[in-house]
Amino acid sequence: MTNELVLYFSVYGTAKIVAEEIAKQTGADIREIIPEIPYDGNRDHYSALLGVAQKEHDTDARPAIKEKLPIEEYDRIYIGYPIWVPGMAAHIRPYANWRRRQRYWKGCRWK
Repeated sequence: MTNELVLYFSVYGTAKIVAEEIAKQTGADIREIIPEIPYDGNRDHYSALLGVAQKEHDTDARPAIKEKLPIEEYDRIYIGYPIWVPGMAAHIRPYANWRRRQRYWKGCRWK
């Protein structure tokens, strides 16, 4: 049995619902990525949120998060995030980049 984590970032709660279901079905631990400066969770402001997300994407931003999550101890990580713009949500990039480096050095597969 592998040591698994569901890591997610959610603004409107959709990614959280999916992450909770994956954790329930797999028995994985679950952790939320919480930004230091929260996004506006009001769906009426969705267009403004898309503008922020697009700017983060275009500038390859790495917004600050409240706490560093201990992902090093996990063999498999399921990642969930909103799909606002092409590519990965800005708050997920540091974790994905860490796993890519680990894959290179340890020969493990990105799952």
